[in-house]
Amino acid sequence: MHSSQKLQPLLRAETLGQSLHLMILFNLALAQPLYDLTSRQAEFYVAHETPPAWLVLGALLLSICLPGLLSLVPPLFGLFSPKLEKSSRFALVVLLSALFILPVVNRSADLSIALFIAAGVLFGMIVGLAYSRSRIFRMFLTCLSPGIVVFPFFFLFFSPVSQLVFSGEEEIPGVEIARSRAPVFVIVFDEFSTVSLLKRDLQIDERLYPNFARLAAGSHWFRNATTVSLETAKAVSSIVTGTFPKPDTLPTASNHPVNLFSSSLSPGIVGT
Repeated sequence: MHSSQKLQPLLRAETLGQSLHLMILFNLALAQPLYDLTSRQAEFYVAHETPPAWLVLGALLLSICLPGLLSLVPPLFGLFSPKLEKSSRFALVVLLSALFILPVVNRSADLSIALFIAAGVLFGMIVGLAYSRSRIFRMFLTCLSPGIVVFPFFFLFFSPVSQLVFSGEEEIPGVEIARSRAPVFVIVFDEFSTVSLLKRDLQIDERLYPNFARLAAGSHWFRNATTVSLETAKAVSSIVTGTFPKPDTLPTASNHPVNLFSSSLSPGIVGT
């Protein structure tokens, strides 16, 4: 048998349609939930200094490359046996459908691990049987297939992550650099309550915290200072900018061009 004849099962229109079905199921079960989770916690990418190109490549990998490779598994089995192709495709539909419904079950009901897994397997089996026997259901998945492109598109262009993908270099007003030998340190203690340092007289407990007490004794200590936000990213942004946090804004230099490290501490001067 010639190699071209062996590849014919991979190139059939029916096989290509079935590959799209597996790809959209992968996106519904894995890619879109990850997009939703990470777009709501986009500070993760800021903290890890993720380059914009990596975000784009990651979206392409997650929505197209990985599901595309997975969709090749049944046709490859089909080179050896049509039955193997059908069985492997059914198993993948069941698996991806179960992965899709499990988060929904987890949010909706407090089940034991056994019932939790059983609910996922039951739903997967129902979807698998519907996929095998119902042409209408397969057409429905075909109609959903544009999601393979739509999900990463919305993630990159219409979620908070877009601020990182399209972030540009902001022009910062020119300032005179003040040369000084005095070192300046900015130390932020995240989720560290001042109350835990204090005694009943509202003074730092020098027995338990001698170093903090020594620091406060030779410093200006603002006992009543507090944060402006419960979220670290917004609270720290306010510390370095001196402004209240803006909604839906990531803690990046492009979003906060005027800050403690880029602009003057007093008119025309930057401390170094």
